[in-house]
Amino acid sequence: MPVGRLNMPALLYGSVGLLLSYALHWIGMFKRADALLLESMSKPLFHEGPMFHEGVAAQPTMLSVMVVAAVFCYGIAFAVLDSPSVWRRVLLGITAMILTVAMVPTFAVWNIYFSPFVQLVGVFWSWFCVVIYTQHHRMPCDFGYSKIDMSQPEAELIPPLDQSPEEPNTLTKTDRVLDKTVKVEKGLSLKGKEKHKSQL
Repeated sequence: MPVGRLNMPALLYGSVGLLLSYALHWIGMFKRADALLLESMSKPLFHEGPMFHEGVAAQPTMLSVMVVAAVFCYGIAFAVLDSPSVWRRVLLGITAMILTVAMVPTFAVWNIYFSPFVQLVGVFWSWFCVVIYTQHHRMPCDFGYSKIDMSQPEAELIPPLDQSPEEPNTLTKTDRVLDKTVKVEKGLSLKGKEKHKSQL
């Protein structure tokens, strides 16, 4: 597999998730879900107060929502790409989505309705894209160190004891054993011939 990168894929897939969530919000995909969620939370959580006007809870501006979504999208992209093994990447995605949903009751304490749908779509799509990317690339964190020197060979060939360092070592371990066996057999055959000659 090719070696993956960290910065550019994280920026790319974070932007993809952010733009997708904003596009769905712009065309009104979340209006019905927002209305149902706000209605279900109005009586138990939202009450009369300085931030509750005309029966509707105060809501953050769209700019604030997109800033939070950007933090979540780019954060999950960088975190997943820099985390080795599949189970860590899955755990990061689940944790990010749980934190996003947990912001709804947290903001409700201050009579603010925080819509989680923009963040959920952005986080899920960014996470899904980077997970697919990591399945087709070997990330730097998978090597056990953060930086890889691609100019160096993957493994150094160690010459055997009877070979000078200048000579390249292209023999495998099996070839070395066979080579030593052949040398031993040749030595035994030469000793046998010398013994035979001495008897004559």
